[in-house]
Amino acid sequence: MSHELRNARVSVLDGLQTIAFARASLSPRKTFRKIFSGLPSTATYTIGLRNELGEILLQHTEGKYDFARRENIQTGKQPSHERPPEATFGADDFLILATDQERNGELLVALKTYQRGLAQFPDSIALNRAAGRLEVVLKENRVAVQHLSKGLARVSSDHEAAYYLGQALAAEGDDRAARIHWEFAQQSGGYHAAAMMALAALESREGQRAQALRIAQELVSNRPDLIQAGGMEVALLRVLRRQAEASKRLGFWRQKDPTCSLLRYEALRLGGNDPAMLAHLAGDPERILEIAADYMRFGLYEDALDVLSRQYPSGSAVVSEPGALHPSSYPLIAYYRGHCRYALGKDGRADFEAGSSMPTRYVFSNRAESFPVLRRAIEVNPDDATAHLLLGSLYLSGGMTGPAMQEWEAVRRILPAIPTLHRNMGYAVLRSGGAPERAIEYFRERMGYDSQNVDLILGLEEAMDKAGRPAIERARTLQGFQGLQSAPSALVFRLARLLAEAGEFDPAEELLVNRFFAKEEGGSDAREIYVTLRLKRAKSLAAQGQYGAALRIVRHLGEPLASLPFTTRRLGPFVATDTARQAMEEIEAMCR
Repeated sequence: MSHELRNARVSVLDGLQTIAFARASLSPRKTFRKIFSGLPSTATYTIGLRNELGEILLQHTEGKYDFARRENIQTGKQPSHERPPEATFGADDFLILATDQERNGELLVALKTYQRGLAQFPDSIALNRAAGRLEVVLKENRVAVQHLSKGLARVSSDHEAAYYLGQALAAEGDDRAARIHWEFAQQSGGYHAAAMMALAALESREGQRAQALRIAQELVSNRPDLIQAGGMEVALLRVLRRQAEASKRLGFWRQKDPTCSLLRYEALRLGGNDPAMLAHLAGDPERILEIAADYMRFGLYEDALDVLSRQYPSGSAVVSEPGALHPSSYPLIAYYRGHCRYALGKDGRADFEAGSSMPTRYVFSNRAESFPVLRRAIEVNPDDATAHLLLGSLYLSGGMTGPAMQEWEAVRRILPAIPTLHRNMGYAVLRSGGAPERAIEYFRERMGYDSQNVDLILGLEEAMDKAGRPAIERARTLQGFQGLQSAPSALVFRLARLLAEAGEFDPAEELLVNRFFAKEEGGSDAREIYVTLRLKRAKSLAAQGQYGAALRIVRHLGEPLASLPFTTRRLGPFVATDTARQAMEEIEAMCR
């Protein structure tokens, strides 16, 4: 239940006979509990919930399940679908695999799957549509236009392809062609609302605010669940100086969703007072950018400039993540502010200059609206290293490694000491399958500016591994980290594994002595590392013919050591893994 139920009726039935009931006003904010005493335990009861009109909202009978018959339910491990080898894939197989990857959040992996499918089935309508849609999501609009146009040329009634083609064309600056596709897409039930909002925004950007309002109101008259559309209805009413109507509609929408930031900000624009709202926005500058982007999408640059230019509070009233920047020192806020001034025919150079000198720590550009903002900043000042850095991050958020590296190379030339630059470049090379020697160059170069950065040293070791460097060389690189005594677990564990691989077992195990290893989600466990090191030592001893020493390690592997406190916490599960048992069997076989 997601809303209030006044004067609801909760009934207990035995068969068709109601034997007890209660009247109550129910709310999702509070759990309703009621004990009906004196009922026989032998009966099979049905619980029913009706609203004040007597309509049944919920009904459940003990032991009865409407979803499926009991005999059709298989408990335990469920059968899984085995995919055929990719070499035998048809177009639908590529589509199914990529769609599954998308649902799991692996967007870049899914895009590569679509691309492999299109390489074999370039005329597949479904693959062209799906690839184009995902490319729009990832901001790769130019190539999306090609795929979506190709699919739409074959099936002219494809509303999904038409909607996303409109999105891609608008992002490429072709509003006229985008309008044609959105007007067609709005005829579809599935894309009606999105296409109508896109058309309303287009009308508003072209100065037709009254027409934009008409479209928005036509949409929300049938869809009172579209809160964001309701916020833009209020904004357009206010901009058209229809204040009384705007206030009335604001009240209606805020009753629907009192937490919506856009609606709360519209209340401020209509003369309200909400200090808690400003503190809420100050807690995360991206909340401010979200509102500004909504206004900018409708060409309401004065309103966007207003939210971007406010003096936001600081101190104990503001709740934010550790290390988060205040809006006054968030470079994207300044860049957006300058962009809005230029859009209004004013000079935004001072805002761009302010943004270029602000910190970039914990600033991740990923909005499509940031493309024109950052490009304009670079047009005004081609040597703006911060704008180049953020534009590179924006490209990379869509998997566009090539353009990202071009922007970062500009930063490397202008201001090589800027934080995170070489780290980002090195990992971008590694994750995109580039030459590991190139990644090594970036990581080593950055070490001169930031020798205590753990990400750099770990990235350098990973690049050396991919370049085929021996384990001992990689271990020596990690041992050169100046803060090794207080290094995080990830570095210590990796170094221990490398030393063991190189046969230096004593230094490897000494790394685990007198250390506290905090548990990390998705990270390794110190007990797992310990068991791995001991088994590697035992295997090495067995290979040297020292069978007794090797077997002693195997037979006492699960016993705790006083010098390693973490071993007192149940080593058994780590000794009993398939990997560990296989290693022990190999060692015992060698000793036999």
